[in-house]
Amino acid sequence: MPALLEAEPERVNSFSKIGKEARPQRILIVTPYYSGKGGGIELVAHALARRFAARCDVKWMAIDSGDGLPRDVTIQPLRGTHIIERLWKVPFPILSPASIRRLLDAVQWADVVNIHDSLYTTSQAAFFFGRLFHKPIVVTQHVGEIPYRSRLLSLAMRVGNQVVCGSLFKRATEVVFVSHTVRDSFEKLLKRKAARIIYNGVDREVFHDKAPAERTAMRERFGLAKHERVALFVGRFVEKKGLHKLRMLVNAHPDVTWIFIGRGPLDPTDWQAPNVRVYGQMLASKLADWYCVADLLVLPSVGEGFPLVIQEALACGLACLVAEEVKMACPEAAPLLFSAGPRAERLSTAFAAALDCLDSDHTQRQQRATRAQFLWDWDKCASAYLDIFYLRCKSTIAGNL
Repeated sequence: MPALLEAEPERVNSFSKIGKEARPQRILIVTPYYSGKGGGIELVAHALARRFAARCDVKWMAIDSGDGLPRDVTIQPLRGTHIIERLWKVPFPILSPASIRRLLDAVQWADVVNIHDSLYTTSQAAFFFGRLFHKPIVVTQHVGEIPYRSRLLSLAMRVGNQVVCGSLFKRATEVVFVSHTVRDSFEKLLKRKAARIIYNGVDREVFHDKAPAERTAMRERFGLAKHERVALFVGRFVEKKGLHKLRMLVNAHPDVTWIFIGRGPLDPTDWQAPNVRVYGQMLASKLADWYCVADLLVLPSVGEGFPLVIQEALACGLACLVAEEVKMACPEAAPLLFSAGPRAERLSTAFAAALDCLDSDHTQRQQRATRAQFLWDWDKCASAYLDIFYLRCKSTIAGNL
């Protein structure tokens, strides 16, 4: 769960120089939830929607409430049920039949449909209607295959990826992946179809390094001692984020203060550990402060490419310990990351080694922050998407002549 976005975006200025008639005037974004749910997929969509709205009319459709979302984006909430999350602790809303007509009308309205993650029922419905009305469909895939501890859940996801994702990728106008590892996990399903990798951006005005004296003052404000070791987790409290591994680390390292920021069914509050503090979802500026005062971000997530929280943390200069697959997801950032294999004992060893490597030298934090600021920017990310939308609309117009 990255930060809630709060700063107004800069205007997007670089676009393909193609005919005005080919430019989409109406963009429909479809996600499983809205960004208030706290998921990375939705917060990426939030950042993109605000920048798309600088040039186009944008509608965003998802299940649940659309409160607190961009004022210049039309929000049309859908209804659905959350029975799968209640039973198996997996966030997978099921679209209500009563909302199908509303989604159909929105697809008819749109010039281009941007679907985020293909396995959800909202995505499948939007894709079906997009094909029905011959709309350009751009699928953004954030998540790969997730090895759940439950064999039933792992099998269900494997079958879903093969059947549902494979069908969408084959017939989509364009497929975009957020990292190399997510793309590689679907290599066989692409069947030689061209696909792009577009990294998510970072709000560089919010997420940046701070001077040592400022970090010390912030630690005092948060009730942390100057030399106290602080490990940070930011994300939804769900299995794919590695909460069961983090619980093991919490018990194995009682001398480390653990900060958990997020919410979800696997709440660390239930562990009743004296070295754990749990906070709910927070605005970007407050989360950036936690990135600056912590010593290490720990995110042993699987199957989700290169999570946005890693980019935000690095932009603030914070060291990060991640799964090896996350490190490989963005080769440009790999030298900045500590990593560990999938087994819990390897994570524990890597965690201890990472803490030993950290020191009070501000130079290391500056180097991480500078590299992250160079690599990732939301305006560049949005421009890359708009180029695709414009070119695909141009191709559709040409095909219909």
